[in-house]
Amino acid sequence: MVLKNLKATIFISDIHREHLTGQQKIGMTLARNLSERGVKVLVVSNSPNVKSPETGALENDLELLVIPGEADFSSYLINVSTILRSVKEFNPDIIHGHGTSMALLVALLGRTLKKPTVQTIYDTGVGVPRLVKSLGLLSINHIICSSDFTKEYLRNNLQVPEGKITVLPYGIEKTWVDLGRRPLPKSKTIRITFWGDAKTDRGIDTLLEAVPKLFKRVQGATLTFAVRYYDPIYMERIRQLARTYPIEVLDTSSFKHVSEAIALADVVILPYKTTPIQPPLTLVESLSAGKPVITTDVQANRELIGENVRGVLIEPRNSNQLVRAIVDLLSDEKKRREMSTRAQSFVLNRYNWDGVMKRIFKLYDLLMED
Repeated sequence: MVLKNLKATIFISDIHREHLTGQQKIGMTLARNLSERGVKVLVVSNSPNVKSPETGALENDLELLVIPGEADFSSYLINVSTILRSVKEFNPDIIHGHGTSMALLVALLGRTLKKPTVQTIYDTGVGVPRLVKSLGLLSINHIICSSDFTKEYLRNNLQVPEGKITVLPYGIEKTWVDLGRRPLPKSKTIRITFWGDAKTDRGIDTLLEAVPKLFKRVQGATLTFAVRYYDPIYMERIRQLARTYPIEVLDTSSFKHVSEAIALADVVILPYKTTPIQPPLTLVESLSAGKPVITTDVQANRELIGENVRGVLIEPRNSNQLVRAIVDLLSDEKKRREMSTRAQSFVLNRYNWDGVMKRIFKLYDLLMED
């Protein structure tokens, strides 16, 4: 395995200024893990969030190239000459991009600098022009995706050869792993927790529709929102409901790490209509923290949950099913405990960075030998 003096450039795309995205967290955690194993890393990003304490970027020996401009792909195109100059000067052994929209730029840099390229794909690239996706992904040397769902999309819709694709689940941040391995504090309050982003694709409207029906059947529980970003219409709706029902809104910025807020939950609700990442990082992290989870049977969620053995799957947009699932879980502590144990074991074995890094280094090795 070629590790001595290895240098890697990590590109991270689709980053929002308001909060950390799944892609950013995974890309930065990969960069940290590479650095901890002796690899010299240059991170290229277009958001000041790469310097956020949550990513740990400044706690590691990482070089950062922060691209100015808005947090979208156009800022990379505007600054392509700066990127090319900086990456050429860094002289990496391999270039590893994250996100579908970044594939074409990474492929062009690889061709120009004669360096092998890897692209980690989380989703189907909604909003990225088909031609850009196809050209980029077909030009990349190898693609990593986190689920069989995404692999089949790449093969069937973009005609990416199967031999160019590796299904490799990303690792989980050490903070979540540690949380999942220690006993969680007991509380007199039963907390039903929704966390992540309060957006339509996350099913927040389905949950809000369920609130009156839920509290007709459940007493002594609180619905908790630990939200990083709100679509404004939902923030106002939550405030209205909180006047009538036991609802609390946690300020996630008051916690050192968002896992501290999720540690308080008895049941986690993630009622996605679609999943922007495969499987969604909030789902993987909740299970690794030992939380019984109710989520929807969309995209790659079934790969993670199984047939209701590591969580509960319901139909998307079905508030009645959501209420029944919550009531069922809250009434059966043994079921919650057994489900959490199975989920933790599955996630911590499948999504641990030690195992992921062994496979990534093996892939890097093969690409650098070609």
